[in-house]
Amino acid sequence: MKTLLVSLFVVVLAMGTSMAADDPMQSLFLFQQQMANGGNPAAMMKLGEMYERGEGTTRDLDKAREMYDKAKAKGHPKADAALSKLDKQQARVNKQAQKEKAAKDKAAKEKAAKEKAAQEKLAREQAAKEKAARQQAAKEQARKDAQAKSLASEREKARLELERQKAAHQQAAREKAAREKAAKEKAKRDALARKKQDEAARRAAQQKAAQQKLAQQKAAARKKAEKESGKKGFKSDPCQGAAARVMSTCKK
Repeated sequence: MKTLLVSLFVVVLAMGTSMAADDPMQSLFLFQQQMANGGNPAAMMKLGEMYERGEGTTRDLDKAREMYDKAKAKGHPKADAALSKLDKQQARVNKQAQKEKAAKDKAAKEKAAKEKAAQEKLAREQAAKEKAARQQAAKEQARKDAQAKSLASEREKARLELERQKAAHQQAAREKAAREKAAKEKAKRDALARKKQDEAARRAAQQKAAQQKLAQQKAAARKKAEKESGKKGFKSDPCQGAAARVMSTCKK
């Protein structure tokens, strides 16, 4: 049988058919596949082995089992052993796959846990930044409020001081005006008093001058009368003469 298979393989290579390829194992796989499709159980077993090992094709244990099952159905004596071996290999593969899956799941969980931890850390950092920003904003607002309050207080003090100064100026102006008014009134009263005094003095002076003049006139009249009396003697009553009106002795 082996001689027949080798001979057929050599014939295929010699014919240069489309099944030939640069990879000998791939050419063998194609040849065995053609033989298996023709119902050859030995080719089915060989094809199953090639699927199982991944020789000349992609490793596929399901395809290998399919070929072994076909070979068993054709009565190949080694099919059961191949299937038992394949089951063990499949179990190892499944176990390895489970291990790999568990490792992948573990890695995925660890990755997810790390990502979650990183996200939580980032969230905490972001929350801390936002909290710090809020605190900073609150401090800045408090500083601005305190500054505004202080400025308002200073403005109020300045306003009150300005009002106080204004009131003081107004009071001083009123007091000055009152003093000036009082001074004007006093000056007016003093001027009126001086005027009255001057008028009284003038009248007194006039009266005194009139009295002096009258006295002089009387004295002159007496003197004249005495003079005339000394020369002529009293011929008549002196009070009957022209000078009698200024003589005090003739007044009744």
